[in-house]
Amino acid sequence: MSDRDAFVAMRHDPEVARYQGWRSLDQTAAQDFITEMSAAEPGVPGEWFQFAIADRSTDAFIGDCALHVK
Repeated sequence: MSDRDAFVAMRHDPEVARYQGWRSLDQTAAQDFITEMSAAEPGVPGEWFQFAIADRSTDAFIGDCALHVK
């Protein structure tokens, strides 16, 4: 949850968003999404799983990656 503000900022960045299929979201929606993904299991057929990517030297949020298994 500590990455929520950085996550919201990324979702509001038009240079990032133009390559994605999602829309920007507010703080509450971001918090709900992070909570949902924290409880999700990766590799469930038909479901998406998204995880944060952090800089190894600073532990700062730098992006995310989504996985979808068919």
